[in-house]
Amino acid sequence: MQQDRVDYELLVPLSGWFEEIHGRVSAVDYQHVEIEGNGEIGTLFEQDGIEGRFVFHLDATENREGVIGVHFSHRNFSALGEEAFISATDIDSIALFTVHSVDIANTTYEFGVRAERQTLEQIRGSCDDAKTSWSESASAIWRFSDQFNLLFSLSHSQRSATVEELYSNIDTGCRELPADLLVKHAATQRLEIGNPGAGREKSTNFEIGLRKHLGNVTGELNIFYNDIADYIFLFDTGTFESDVEIARFLQEDVVFQGLEAELNFPLYRTGDHLSEMTLFGDYVSAEFDRSGNVPRIPPLRFGAEWRHSHVNWQAKLRWTQVQEQSDVGRNESRTNGYSLLNFYADYHLQLGSQTGLVFLKGINLLDERIRHHTSLLKDIAPSPGRAIELGFRFEF
Repeated sequence: MQQDRVDYELLVPLSGWFEEIHGRVSAVDYQHVEIEGNGEIGTLFEQDGIEGRFVFHLDATENREGVIGVHFSHRNFSALGEEAFISATDIDSIALFTVHSVDIANTTYEFGVRAERQTLEQIRGSCDDAKTSWSESASAIWRFSDQFNLLFSLSHSQRSATVEELYSNIDTGCRELPADLLVKHAATQRLEIGNPGAGREKSTNFEIGLRKHLGNVTGELNIFYNDIADYIFLFDTGTFESDVEIARFLQEDVVFQGLEAELNFPLYRTGDHLSEMTLFGDYVSAEFDRSGNVPRIPPLRFGAEWRHSHVNWQAKLRWTQVQEQSDVGRNESRTNGYSLLNFYADYHLQLGSQTGLVFLKGINLLDERIRHHTSLLKDIAPSPGRAIELGFRFEF
């Protein structure tokens, strides 16, 4: 892999309607090659382009804030070689957005709007795509006491399909390649077939959250409900070509709902020593309107983390219990539950006028056989077993 990247940033004070303008522009030239077993280059992937974002901060009153901005990007994507399954494409997008907030008594209200135009043009073909998407959001944070606040959020967002979702194994005339000419995506071990007629995803999202941010005991609880029309997903068809499964990008309406919770509290504090405990958990369910469960949805997860800190060192021990996932999609396998135990410790050093850090990591200390349900390769390759890492970082 080789990447050349240049970043520019500016901050200019203004007068009148705007207080300042903050801008960032990045130029990237990226490529990587995939090497075959015999050492020969199989496929060359290249992507270069420019991306920028400029934000104008409005000259607002004491209890109001607002920004207006533009975000743009241009990318040239190409893949050449035996495993190239997407035709060379120019990808352009430009977006305009504005976000405003106002404090009234003990409540902060915020709203925003974003419009984006995305255009994909094939270099040697006519299967182009251009769509405009809109997103709007509104939220309120009610500080009903010094230690607690309550969040309400409602948003509607749209998303255009990516180049992979549109053009994987699609020829320059918007036609699916014959089965014997399909090219395997090595990273997923599938023959992926795009959907050049894919429409925009349209998501309506609601979230309510309770947060305690002051005091010895802190934490938060979030409950969310997302109703997504024309959700784009990769479907394993159960059909094979030369022992490789064919997968298609499809669209269907779906509902995601779930919750996240975290609780933090001290165990003891004495002198420069502080020992704390965090309890956490999250759960999500996702079902299509017609086809049952959505594939590759993470199962119920909960756990605890112990942290002990001193002036120059800290140590963490984190245990996560992941349940089995039996609510699977069509042609999808189940995954067993597992316990993941990780450890981390570091010590800060002062080396003259410079600083250094010695750290120790222990990953999967129980040496569990772990298959992440969200992974496209879970049936082929489990996660690594027990690993110990010792390192030193020097800053100058």
